[in-house]
Amino acid sequence: MVSHDRFFMDRTADIIYELDQGKTTRYPGNYTQYREQKRKNYEIQMKSYLRQQEEIERQEELIKRFKNKPSKAAFARSRKKILERMHPVEKPREDMAHIFTGTITPLVSGSKWVFEAEHLKIGYDKHPLLELSLRIRKGQKIGLLGVNGSGKTTLLRILAGIIKRYDGNIIFKDLSGNTINPKECKIGYLPQNFGMIKNYTLYEHLKYFACMKNIPYCDWEENIQEVLTSGHLGNVQNVKCGKLSGGMIRRAGIAQALLGMPDVILLDEPTVGLDPEERIRFQNTINNYKQKSTILVSTHILDDVEEICDEIIVLNKGKILYCGETNALAMLAKNRVFTMSKQESMHWQEYGINIKNYYENDTEKVRFLFLRDGEYNNPKAREEIANVEDGYMYLLKKYRKI
Repeated sequence: MVSHDRFFMDRTADIIYELDQGKTTRYPGNYTQYREQKRKNYEIQMKSYLRQQEEIERQEELIKRFKNKPSKAAFARSRKKILERMHPVEKPREDMAHIFTGTITPLVSGSKWVFEAEHLKIGYDKHPLLELSLRIRKGQKIGLLGVNGSGKTTLLRILAGIIKRYDGNIIFKDLSGNTINPKECKIGYLPQNFGMIKNYTLYEHLKYFACMKNIPYCDWEENIQEVLTSGHLGNVQNVKCGKLSGGMIRRAGIAQALLGMPDVILLDEPTVGLDPEERIRFQNTINNYKQKSTILVSTHILDDVEEICDEIIVLNKGKILYCGETNALAMLAKNRVFTMSKQESMHWQEYGINIKNYYENDTEKVRFLFLRDGEYNNPKAREEIANVEDGYMYLLKKYRKI
């Protein structure tokens, strides 16, 4: 069979044949196993390519240094012959970088699909804003990461029904797995820029949204009081929205998104403008919805992702760069993170990047992430346990430009 439906192939195929640039390659297993083997092949080829590029740079530097010195001219010529005899390792193609896909285990064991997005595409053919396939189950808590312009907001706006013109299919399903009209799926959505009716009180504002969400009138009071309590907004429910602070407005936006116990909750930068205490309240509120709703959170604040999300999707140029468990993302930077003095880090800049600077016992320290492969046994550095931020930065720096 020939198919572009990766979900169908995952269920039915035990051998995958890939046709690429006139070549046929056989991969035993289903589609997920095929992608995993592609990922391994990609990493092996990229390591070989980078290793060879480093060797070429080293040899060229030697040639440049000694070619004009009579006593070293023969040595320089021998280096040049080494380069001429070197068999070039091909750099992996850019589309191979988008292979960090994996099976996301649902939080609720045996739960049904909430929605499926197949061959979703929006934008121009050569430069789409978004191009992906995705499946999400009931009860999953997924963090969307990526730099500005990577497609996070676009994806949420499509799922929320705001963007209606796109290629591909989005299929919504009920808890029994039956396909339903998207309008029948209860969605709570917090946009990045959230506006309020200034002349309404917060309570009146939530009543307006209860009506817009078709929540039965008899349930308005219970639902409104629930989100006011969870958002610690009860003391300002009678305050005009125009007089609320920026942080209060953001919390009110989160409250309206949670109103009516939605099946799917879409949150775009929910904690922007919130102080640390309010962010902790938000995290606790969302954690109370586990087992109840499916949640997608787009954010640049990685602490929120670590506290809330069980899985992470990293988008780059509208495509999925990584899809998997939160802890697995951190493991990408395993044995690559070290603490050292700022002065010591200056000797390693060509090998990696500074993640953050801080002071320890009046000494300026650096959390340093090595990007090149190898073992780093530096007695002046202390190895640290990699976290999600380390894995995310490694992923972006290592693969985003490929």
